[in-house]
Amino acid sequence: MAYDLSQLKVLVVDSNRQSYQILLSILAAMRVEQVHSVETIKEAARELRNWSPDLVITELQVDDEDALEFFRRVRQGDNESDPFVPVILLTGRTEVARIREARDTGVNEILAKPVAAAGLYDRIVEIIENPRPFVRTKSFFGPDRRRRNKAFEGEGKREGDRKKTSSAA
Repeated sequence: MAYDLSQLKVLVVDSNRQSYQILLSILAAMRVEQVHSVETIKEAARELRNWSPDLVITELQVDDEDALEFFRRVRQGDNESDPFVPVILLTGRTEVARIREARDTGVNEILAKPVAAAGLYDRIVEIIENPRPFVRTKSFFGPDRRRRNKAFEGEGKREGDRKKTSSAA
């Protein structure tokens, strides 16, 4: 299914001018009309508070700052912005440990560089068609990190799991 993305408000956070120019071209080809691009985490924080984008696309390192740490704070509500805003992380660092770290920060989708238009569109569609519920624990707030739909084996540790167990007894 093809989506009309013309009304989507996208914030691009990338300090590499060439990289974000490519992203702007890809988004324009998708007919996304409302795009703000910023080069620093400080500017991203301001845009998240004042503009309220529907989607954030960010590079891993922005102006010598770690975007993951910034979005960890956003998810915790430390920025006075929408902690539910979907985030697509772009990175050339695709080591398993780095991907897990991004997932554990609350990033919705990850896209390896170099970015292809089809890959970015697929990630946006994934966010639209398969929004993951948000989970809050003592150490995490963000989209459910589990993607596989397989039967869980073991003792349930979520609040809903305990309710099911106690009512069955």
